[in-house]
Amino acid sequence: MFYTTDLHTLPEVSMMGRVTQKPGYTSVQNRIPENILILLREGDMRFTLNGRDYSLFGNDWLLLPKGSSYHLTTRGGCTYSYTHFRLALPFTVPEEPLQKERAPRSASFPYALPVGERTHCIFLPFSGHLRGEEEKIWTLLTECDMQRLFLSPPRKLRIDLYFAEILSILDARGGTGAENEYPAILSRVLRSIHEHCREGITLSSLCKTFRLSPQYLMRLFRKHLNTTVTQYITVLRMSHALELLRQPGFRVCDVADMLGYQNTYYFCRLFKRQFGMTPTEYARHAMASYTAEKQTPQT
Repeated sequence: MFYTTDLHTLPEVSMMGRVTQKPGYTSVQNRIPENILILLREGDMRFTLNGRDYSLFGNDWLLLPKGSSYHLTTRGGCTYSYTHFRLALPFTVPEEPLQKERAPRSASFPYALPVGERTHCIFLPFSGHLRGEEEKIWTLLTECDMQRLFLSPPRKLRIDLYFAEILSILDARGGTGAENEYPAILSRVLRSIHEHCREGITLSSLCKTFRLSPQYLMRLFRKHLNTTVTQYITVLRMSHALELLRQPGFRVCDVADMLGYQNTYYFCRLFKRQFGMTPTEYARHAMASYTAEKQTPQT
């Protein structure tokens, strides 16, 4: 089974992040207000979506269309990325069987690309596996993390563009997205940072793992990301801190420890420098917003 929609208008990303859940975690949601794309990094997840069961493991993904109801459980724990997004046209189930299409050739212009409605239409299975596209997908999500922490209208546009590329990669007709804009070695380093940023990863440890000189790695980050390795890691950790502080039950010292900071005061100083408020103030604000949202009647 497939969903289809048209991407004449870019998808609008409203929320995204990464979450780690402990073994035995369970969640039930009824009639979700926006589309959600789940990308499982590691562990296991079992969804019951609209009466049908889906089991996910590392590098699997699941699409939750707006209005869906689901029950989520994880037996051994899991780490996953989620993206809430809106579409100008809702997902629909195609009436005709999916057929892979070949781009038409142009006799006059052999390098011309097809133009028309069909080039904007995408077909997404309910669920799937990244199948060799893992590095590209995780790199795009990492780039979204960087853009949203220094958010501005142009950066928000980039996030929507990156997410549209992710959807095109997942297209059931075999779309592969654009070639990675980063050198292969930098993509591998970014993937490693994204996966292990909670484990005390540093410039020195990265250079040792990938057998690179510090000068060369710093030059790659400056050229392609316009930042330093340390700042990149800090910003990524702070983005995870935001997600953890939104969840009830986590103390600031717990969050600092989960992110690899042995000194809670140092973590609080970095957080305030990044966001202009302390972790405690942010957690209080997030809880107040969540409570107000729950109390608002839905139409």
